[in-house]
Amino acid sequence: MDFPGVLEREPGLMAKIEVARRRGRTIDGHAPGLTGSAARRYAEAGIDNDHECATREEAEDKLAAGMHLIIREGSAAKNFDALHPLIDHFPGQIMFCTDDLHPDDLVAGHIDRVAARAIQAVMIALMFYARPVSIRYSTTGCRSVSCESATAWMPLR
Repeated sequence: MDFPGVLEREPGLMAKIEVARRRGRTIDGHAPGLTGSAARRYAEAGIDNDHECATREEAEDKLAAGMHLIIREGSAAKNFDALHPLIDHFPGQIMFCTDDLHPDDLVAGHIDRVAARAIQAVMIALMFYARPVSIRYSTTGCRSVSCESATAWMPLR
């Protein structure tokens, strides 16, 4: 997604977004480093999600604007450690992906490894905060994912 073009409301790009929107398609974002009013403007253009967030500030700004966050944990970009604390604050807006996973890393596991790390992080948090938390598996409410086997792990409140 040409995020500068989206921010500038480039007519051809906005027409493509509108066609996808009318057909009920998810509009995937790719806007690394976008924060504050620029992140809000990006979301207002109809962008549903982003998997490019590397900092908590960037992710919080996009989540606050109504976007879904896809925490990326690939071979090169590893954002889980910085972003997983947001799962508890925005449970219905966060998913995982293994973008650009190298075959050598793929043989060791895929999205299951990321989900397991999320579960472990919740269990560690329980030891420190001692509040009731449970984990659920869900394919409902993940409007940013079009496949039936989508995985979303999140603490329930």
